[in-house]
Amino acid sequence: MASVKIICRLGFPNGILTYREVNGVADWGWVSGQDGFAAEEMGEVLGEGRQGIVFRLYEDGKPTNKVAKVVPLHFVEDSIMGPGSIPQLNIYQAKLFKQLALAFGGEDMGLTEDDIPGALPYIYEYGELEVDEYFIKSLDESALKYGWSIDETDFLNEWLKPEMPCAYWIMEYVPCLGKSRPSFCDFGPPFDERDTMTKEDLARIKKEQIGYEEMATFLFDRLGWVVKDVVSPTNFGYRKDGSVVYFDPMVLPWPITPANEEEWNEASLGDPEVDEWEEYVESGDYFQNRTQWTAYSADNSFRRA
Repeated sequence: MASVKIICRLGFPNGILTYREVNGVADWGWVSGQDGFAAEEMGEVLGEGRQGIVFRLYEDGKPTNKVAKVVPLHFVEDSIMGPGSIPQLNIYQAKLFKQLALAFGGEDMGLTEDDIPGALPYIYEYGELEVDEYFIKSLDESALKYGWSIDETDFLNEWLKPEMPCAYWIMEYVPCLGKSRPSFCDFGPPFDERDTMTKEDLARIKKEQIGYEEMATFLFDRLGWVVKDVVSPTNFGYRKDGSVVYFDPMVLPWPITPANEEEWNEASLGDPEVDEWEEYVESGDYFQNRTQWTAYSADNSFRRA
């Protein structure tokens, strides 16, 4: 009797596509509604880039409070990103979101949902898959149904290639972003005005700093990560209740060891950054200052009062 393990199921306009392992061999297949499977459809594109593509999920033609992010773990021949390159930052981020998914799902005996600070998003599901023609054609159907732009469709076709290994996770939808109108739903000052913030404006972003400190401390103490890329307005936002959430943090393992130093350098900016980060963490400044891509880009003007 065949042993079948469902690795993931993703909904599309033309049906539900599953990535499954049959007798130890992974492949794609369609399932029908009577099989008892259900999955929200991959809808509009919310963002795309080297670090992945984010889709709003739909159910019965209506947007849900979930999004799916698909990230490449290795670029293959003919990919726009460069054949054979390994996006180490994506691999690290995928490991983090797998850890969070296991905790939220009650599958990590050492970590529970209650341990995770509210500044991190709720993760419903995590999986890894290999792109094939079924997956690409299904996304083309979503492009037609949900009115993707030509740029979004072209990027997807140049980015995703058969046999490309990817990770995906389904997480909560964060409604109040920097590009929202009003920006951040008025829970924080508009990002494009933050260079000229008043004392009153600085007080309004204190919750962002508190959320960052709680997240940074948790990731460092419990999971062994340092976090960066949390200044850009495209990587954090607010929930409807006004709580801040960093939904797209980039992470690096900590401490730096001979075993991970080569990967660490590939994911960062090379040897000079290692020294900067070591000084930054040891001084304690890391836990109070958000960073973008390097330790030197910490924005001290946002330091928590």
